Amino acid sequence: MAYPSVKTKGKTMSNQATITSHDQGQFADGAKHGYLLYLQREEGKKQSPRALYDFLMNILIDTTHASVWNAGYIAGWFTALSQDGNPVSLSALAQDASLLLQQLQAHVHLAAEECQG
Repeated sequence: MAYPSVKTKGKTMSNQATITSHDQGQFADGAKHGYLLYLQREEGKKQSPRALYDFLMNILIDTTHASVWNAGYIAGWFTALSQDGNPVSLSALAQDASLLLQQLQAHVHLAAEECQG
């Protein structure tokens, strides 16, 4: 199945990637694991923006599974989170991520200066 065309700022962009039945199976398997893991370890706990950021980053950099499996895992985990009645503030998550990136940039800048001097 091909991804549908996406209309962006008046232009139509077509993504030629296809989703195979293997991809669908991996996504479904990841979603099942993410959903069940949330129920086993996180159900009833309030998730801070920092905890959500850490969760997402850990899954996104995970190389033990295919990226489509990781995407399913995130989808399953967030599905269970929303069904648990846990309010998720994506704006708070974005603010937290922005602060972390600023701290990282400052750290990298200082490290580069130390290497030069």
